[in-house]
Amino acid sequence: PVVAGDYRSHLIAEGVGTCAEAAATGRVVVTSDLATAPSWEGFRHLPLALGLHAAWSMPIKGADGGVLGTFGTYFPDAREPARAERDLVAVVSRTAALAIEHDRAIKSLQASARAQREMLARERENARLLARVAEAARTIHGCATVDSVLRATAEASCHILEAQVATASLTPDDDGADRKSTRLNSSHVTTS
Repeated sequence: PVVAGDYRSHLIAEGVGTCAEAAATGRVVVTSDLATAPSWEGFRHLPLALGLHAAWSMPIKGADGGVLGTFGTYFPDAREPARAERDLVAVVSRTAALAIEHDRAIKSLQASARAQREMLARERENARLLARVAEAARTIHGCATVDSVLRATAEASCHILEAQVATASLTPDDDGADRKSTRLNSSHVTTS
């Protein structure tokens, strides 16, 4: 049967039962008879009312051994899981761990790519501003020293930015689309 939402939320709120113990200990927990199990005291009526009389839970563990969640199984009769059931849920648990960790890795890469794109946008604007300041210094002041310092600063910023853009192009956008390559110099930005 499908377990009702209020049943699940009650167990989570209580922090006891088969899945909570599996999550806390990182071990498989088998409750062969919900009617008599001490860990179900005070709320055993919930699964029993749904016709569930046994439960067991396998922790879903990540590559580092930490518990990512649990895989709970309930039975209509009081019993322990068969060896084939344990083996099947072990495979499902490992598969779930891979999927969870893959999803987390993708989200982390996407967040990194977003942050890097935002930083590159700020750096592009800084490079444009430095180029304009260098041009203004040369035009207004005609001072070779100020002009050369500002131009060198702008060029160095552009070289750093080009390296960052090259690195960023190795990371796909959130939607998987390729970004255009960007080339900078000390006086302007071009996109190809």
